[in-house]
Amino acid sequence: MMINVAQSPLIQDLFSITSKPCLSLYLPTHRTQPERRDDQTRYRQLVRYLSDSLRTTYDDDGMVDLLAPFRELERDESFWNSRRQGLAVFRAPGVFITQHLDRSVPEIAVVADHFHVKPLFRILQTLDAYHVLCLTRESAQLYVGNRDGLEEVRFATGPVLLINEVLGEELSDPGFSNSNSGGTDRIVPHTTVEDEIDKDTERFFRHVDRIVMEIASRPTGLPLVVASLPEQTALFHRLSRNPNL
Repeated sequence: MMINVAQSPLIQDLFSITSKPCLSLYLPTHRTQPERRDDQTRYRQLVRYLSDSLRTTYDDDGMVDLLAPFRELERDESFWNSRRQGLAVFRAPGVFITQHLDRSVPEIAVVADHFHVKPLFRILQTLDAYHVLCLTRESAQLYVGNRDGLEEVRFATGPVLLINEVLGEELSDPGFSNSNSGGTDRIVPHTTVEDEIDKDTERFFRHVDRIVMEIASRPTGLPLVVASLPEQTALFHRLSRNPNL
């Protein structure tokens, strides 16, 4: 399942931006010392190169405005503490986009009329990424995977969706009524416990489907694989509206 790079949300966003100039910066980053301590130094050098390139066509005020987000990012320790194997930064008037990358990239700083996206294409073409939804009747967990392994995707409420938390008051109890037969009152269930469980499962799966689309499938465009028992997998496929499934 290779990603269609033309459908990458980030690349689509970059192609849709028409303001100029477009500044593109790529930097290989590191999680361990001693290379890690040099990342921000090399980042400053690339920003300096962007500044030199802008100086030929922009006055000082215009340059300061364009480069200000780069300077702020350099001081953002929480951002640098989240680094992976690469970094991409894109800037145009009214636009500033940062992206941690799971693949290393060459050091590049480019000022042009459009963003430099070739490194992104190369990365996306080598990835075989997908989402995995681990599903039971009572819980759901989501992972993003590629050839390097799986990484947990957290929901707004935590790493696991639980049926009682998702359905809340919608969670069913079997209904009962009084019946009189032969002069003796007895309790008769309207539905069986299994019927109510099946209804709750369907409601839960519909909620899971909507949440997964909102936080994962729509933003990334990645294919989705369901890991569950055969009957639950079939039910989820029948109920799902996710085009990536």
